[in-house]
Amino acid sequence: ITALEKRSENLEMDSAFEEAVCGLLRSKGYDVETQVGCSEFRIDMAVKDPVRKDRFVLGIECDGRTYHSSRTARERDRLRKEVLEGMGWKLYRIWSTDWIKDPKTEEEKLVNAVENALGNTVFGEEPPVLEAGGDVEADSLEIEEEIDPAEVSDTGYGFEVYRRAYPLHLVDEDGKARDIGDVALDIVSLEQPIYVEEFFRRIAPAFGRQKVTSVVRDEARSVLRHRLDGRVLEDEAGFLRCEDFGEVNVRVPDPEDFYVRPVTAICDAELALAMKTVARHSFGMRPEDLFIETARELGFKRAGETVLSSFRRVYSQMIENEEISEADGKVYIPH
Repeated sequence: ITALEKRSENLEMDSAFEEAVCGLLRSKGYDVETQVGCSEFRIDMAVKDPVRKDRFVLGIECDGRTYHSSRTARERDRLRKEVLEGMGWKLYRIWSTDWIKDPKTEEEKLVNAVENALGNTVFGEEPPVLEAGGDVEADSLEIEEEIDPAEVSDTGYGFEVYRRAYPLHLVDEDGKARDIGDVALDIVSLEQPIYVEEFFRRIAPAFGRQKVTSVVRDEARSVLRHRLDGRVLEDEAGFLRCEDFGEVNVRVPDPEDFYVRPVTAICDAELALAMKTVARHSFGMRPEDLFIETARELGFKRAGETVLSSFRRVYSQMIENEEISEADGKVYIPH
């Protein structure tokens, strides 16, 4: 049974407010399911991954009838949120009072939240699922090892803050549309090396789209091929960089942006450099501890199997290339 088959069917939305939110998302081209899950753990609506249709990237909660009718609403809401996030859900709450006061701002914040969730999608991970029927008990959940939220702190590693080409500057100072080749070059120049799928996400608004579609991919490929040929290069792993690109640097999340790159969007050279830097500052660390510490620095809240498998793969390459060594179960940097 797939995750979509497990959802509750033909359930009406609680309010006109929810209908407005859902209508907005669908008008932007997002694939939205309503009333996902069951019982007290039903989510008002959830945005589906545009590539893997069996998974959701963001759950959206509205303060509707269920919330206001609960006698201990705030406490129940807190516990409910903890359980859902423990199951792997990323949640975003919208308050009807804020929506009524300033709908334009709230709409922009909602779209940004969806775009951030789409940008953080890690292909290969299992989708969060809410079982239909029966209650969910927190003690029965198998929760991955938690890592502290991504906050850039003074760890002494000297990593750079990741700067994202978002939002795009699509017009110049005179209000005229900028050349699409210049826009594309700005994206690559700022975020290089940037995974090609991330590049598509950044440039999609330039084609009037909120998400990556086959049209966006084709148009963006055309720009790279015809406008930036020789100026922007793509390697075998699908990472773009300018022809004069220098050395790879480790980049960590910007605390003002809240954007965390999926591990698949971080090139092997950057993962390797991050691990070597952490290992150099942490004498005699176990490999698994090295992976978790490095993941924390790169902004991952949860060291899931997809994240860890990427670190293990790069770590094995580093051992083979003698960039790093292991003795008695501890990691060392060769002199």
